[in-house]
Amino acid sequence: MEKMQNKFNISIVHPTCRPEIARETREKWFDLSSDPDSIEYLLCIDSDCTRSPETRTIKENSIEFLYPLTGGKSVGPVQKVNFASQHSMSNCILFAADDLSPYKNWDYEIKNCTNWDNDVVLRIPDNTEEIQQKLHPYLIVNPVISRKRYEKFGYFYHPDFYGNFSDNFFSFLAHKDNVVVDEKNIVFYHDQNKYILQSNDNPIGRKLDKFQWEMHNTNSYKKGFNKFIELIPHHITKEEIEKLFEESLFANEKRKKNILFVLNSVNLYKNEDLK
Repeated sequence: MEKMQNKFNISIVHPTCRPEIARETREKWFDLSSDPDSIEYLLCIDSDCTRSPETRTIKENSIEFLYPLTGGKSVGPVQKVNFASQHSMSNCILFAADDLSPYKNWDYEIKNCTNWDNDVVLRIPDNTEEIQQKLHPYLIVNPVISRKRYEKFGYFYHPDFYGNFSDNFFSFLAHKDNVVVDEKNIVFYHDQNKYILQSNDNPIGRKLDKFQWEMHNTNSYKKGFNKFIELIPHHITKEEIEKLFEESLFANEKRKKNILFVLNSVNLYKNEDLK
């Protein structure tokens, strides 16, 4: 099993409800890589033609999973990315989206930026980084995780989420454990015009297509927020909280902000609990 897992250097896990756009994205990732044969691409697609997940092998390192709808609707990105991650075989698992693009030889830099045998989360910025830093600098929007990290939890994103706040909780765990690697030389491109023509790169002012509306509507937001609050106390101990507080007193500015996000999340739970 270990030998099979090391067959590829990088596993790309890509959940989608837009199969044609996703396939175009997949080809771009392969085309821009320095060593396509060392990459496996696992695409998990919504399907109304199957009652259980089906596998289609496009080629040895390119697999499509057809994932059934529930009540005529998508199960959401979290369930699909977790399903794809279950079938990954490398020590480095990268989350891709329909509108995310890399650059030439991206795989070489990711492979060599850290030791993927460790418990690691790589945070990759993109062209929206300036506004992301203003809104939520702690959020890990384009994550790559090691197999060791995946096996620690048994999922990429916590399975109780549909979409909203799954990245908040993912970031909470990563910063709590202090396993985040920031590699500023690796920068992807978030093409928000992929679905609907946008006026700028500002994620706040972007227009949403029907799939994005489903994920970001008020009901989905409230459910995600409540689940985030519910999970917090079960994933951090009193001793961890005390150690993080002590660390924050001497941490650099970036680490301090990430620690404060973790501690504020704990306080958020306490405040909600008192209501």
